[in-house]
Amino acid sequence: MVEKLRPELIKQSLNPKIIGSNIVIVDKVSSTQDFVFQNLNRLEKGTVVIALIQEKGRGRLGRLWYSPPDVGIYMSILFPDIQIPERNSQISLLTSLTLAKLLTEKYHLDAKIRWPNDVIVDSYKIGGILVEQKENVVVVGIGVNVNNNVSQLPEGASSLYLVTGKIHDRNIVIARFLKEYDFSILQWKKEGFNYIRRLWLQYSSLKGQLVKAEVDSHFVEGIAEDLDDDCSLIIRNSHGYLLKIHVSNVIRVR
Repeated sequence: MVEKLRPELIKQSLNPKIIGSNIVIVDKVSSTQDFVFQNLNRLEKGTVVIALIQEKGRGRLGRLWYSPPDVGIYMSILFPDIQIPERNSQISLLTSLTLAKLLTEKYHLDAKIRWPNDVIVDSYKIGGILVEQKENVVVVGIGVNVNNNVSQLPEGASSLYLVTGKIHDRNIVIARFLKEYDFSILQWKKEGFNYIRRLWLQYSSLKGQLVKAEVDSHFVEGIAEDLDDDCSLIIRNSHGYLLKIHVSNVIRVR
């Protein structure tokens, strides 16, 4: 039996400071990102929109996000006004790190971040983040594969069900994420980029690894060493030089 997504169940364990005071569940949308941008006049900052059916979910670079009904989390958040330098790139990484931290601490998984925004378990993608801005409005999209079986996933992806062997109540997964995300945003406001860097050093799948990145029309290669405050990846090439790879220029990393 498929559990029903219910705002009151999600909110009962929350004590929102930044996000989650208003939760909207919609039956069917092209994408939750589109829905938020189309309804800005009636949504307050910090509102969370969750779709039961998402027909044209998308990820970074316009890639398709598989959104089978009743098994995943398809969610967008109208992000609050927080003025921090390099805000959008930091929001994306903060969100993916929050999800990795949740999966590690609450579900006892070895979750990692595959820079710039994929959340992986055992090298398989389990979640993704999309940050979009129009004028001064920022919307954060979060997709999580929760109860998907193999036939409901693209190649290279996994789900919470497949890695734990258990069906999970999505109301609980959403509530846990929103509670953790609310805390993460508060810490980010206090500490700035240092909070993100500390989490990245803990949850990065690339730190200390040989990285080959497709940047525009060419490849660069080196050992991943650190992050810059614009969330660029810093690698050291075979000649010993440090190179910065900015997320906006990256097509893929392996």
